[in-house]
Amino acid sequence: MSLALILGTLAFGITIFGLSAVTLAERKRIPCTACRKGELKIARDFSHQCVTCGARFRPQSGKLERES
Repeated sequence: MSLALILGTLAFGITIFGLSAVTLAERKRIPCTACRKGELKIARDFSHQCVTCGARFRPQSGKLERES
């Protein structure tokens, strides 16, 4: 039983480490097209907001379009 416990713990650790590595790899820096200085971060409603000027963008048809 202890071998099964060790193998289960090892598999769980590898899974958690793999998921966190994928999450870190998916974070990309998207430059702001409005102010050309800041970066866009993803908000809770999946819109993108510039951390410098506050402009909000929505993903539309594969590209970011500024909200009116």
